[in-house]
Amino acid sequence: TIKPNFDPHIEVYSAEIQVGVPFSISASSMEPHTKVGIEELDTRGNIRKDSQLGALNGCERGLRRHSIWEFEGFKTEGNYRFRICSTAPDKRHTTVYSLSVQVRPDYSVRLKSLAFAGNPEWQLEPAFSPEHQAYVAAVLPDEIKVPVVIEAEESEAE
Repeated sequence: TIKPNFDPHIEVYSAEIQVGVPFSISASSMEPHTKVGIEELDTRGNIRKDSQLGALNGCERGLRRHSIWEFEGFKTEGNYRFRICSTAPDKRHTTVYSLSVQVRPDYSVRLKSLAFAGNPEWQLEPAFSPEHQAYVAAVLPDEIKVPVVIEAEESEAE
């Protein structure tokens, strides 16, 4: 999903995906006979030679008023930039939108353990399971602090 939501008057967008996850970019023009194209850019803003777009990489290569470009997913994390262009039939008038896709590592956000520290009478109901997401815990009303110990499946998760 792009941010912000698409508005033809906004020209800069961003999205986040995980490494290796396939995705697509689609573009449509409201104007008849207009063609939409796409360019994947390198870090200097030049068209990437090794793009997954292959022969479709280039705004001038747009063939239709509506296009969908499929990607098998990026193999490495990083920021990938695209330029999406809508070109009028006269080929002199073009609207350019930019899309920055942040590719993040594939981390699990699941918990490995969840427990209370300090008082052995404090228990989760039901007992912790990575498959379960809602718990009830009974503590005495005069308890001011209830320390919770949480461990994620991924050691790098926060």
